[in-house]
Amino acid sequence: MESETKMRDDYIIQSVQKALKVLKIFDSTHQEMTLTELSNISSISKGSMIRILTTLQKENFISYNEKNKKYQLGIALYKLGNNVFNFSDLVNVARPYLEDSTKRMKMIAHLGSLYNNKVILVDRVYPSQDYYALDLDSTIGGDLQVHSTGVGKIITAFATKNLQDQLIGSCSFEKITDNTITDKEVFIDLLQKIRKQGYAINCGEHEDFLKCITYPIFDYTGEICGALSFTGIISSFDKIEDECHEELSTITANISRRLGYKNN
Repeated sequence: MESETKMRDDYIIQSVQKALKVLKIFDSTHQEMTLTELSNISSISKGSMIRILTTLQKENFISYNEKNKKYQLGIALYKLGNNVFNFSDLVNVARPYLEDSTKRMKMIAHLGSLYNNKVILVDRVYPSQDYYALDLDSTIGGDLQVHSTGVGKIITAFATKNLQDQLIGSCSFEKITDNTITDKEVFIDLLQKIRKQGYAINCGEHEDFLKCITYPIFDYTGEICGALSFTGIISSFDKIEDECHEELSTITANISRRLGYKNN
C-alpha cells in the first residue's frame, strides 16, 4: 500500500497542483481577486502566482480585468463545466428565483444536486453583503453530508431505492454537533417522514447556530434533480417559518415546472 501511495505521489506535477489550487479559490464570495489577494489566500508567492495566472490566462481558464486589476474565472471553465455537468439548467433556472427571494426573506439560499452518487452544492445566494461574515461550512462544488444537511436529507429521501442505499451506505454518520443524527436507523426513519411531508428541517445539526428548511426539485423524468434550502440563524425563523415554507414550496414547484416536471 505504501509503495502504491508513493507511486501516486511521484506522478503529481507540483506546478499543475498549484494551478488547480488557485482555481479552487474562486467561489461565490471571491469572484474577483487581485494578485495580492490570491497570493495571500493560497500562500503562494507573488512571483509564482503571476506565472500561474499568466499560464491560466493564456488558456482562457482565468481572465483579467484591466480596469480594477482583478482576476476572475475564464470562459474555458464554463465550457468544460457544461460538457461534464448537467447542473447548468438547474442553476440558470433557479438563480432568478433565489436572488429575488433571498432579498425578501433575508435568508441564505443553498442549491444542491447529485453528481457521481454524491450530494454537492451547486449554488449559494446571499441576501446581502452582511451575510458573507457567516462562517458557513459549505463550498460550491463541495460534497454535502447527507445526514446533517437539509439538502442531503431531501435528496436522499426522494432518491430511487438503489441510489438511496448508496448514499446511506457511504454516509459516515459523523457527529458534527450535539444535534447531529448519528444513528443509521433513526436517519432511515426520518427519511420516510421527510418524503411524506415533502420537506426537511435541519436545526443546528451541521452548524450549531444555523437552521435550514429544504424542499425538493424534480425534472422532466419525474426524479429528484436538486434541493433548495433557506438558511439562517436559528432565531431568525421565529416569526417567518410559515412564510419560508410557503415561499420554498412555490419556488421549487416553479423551478420543477421550468425543468419539465409534470406533477400528475
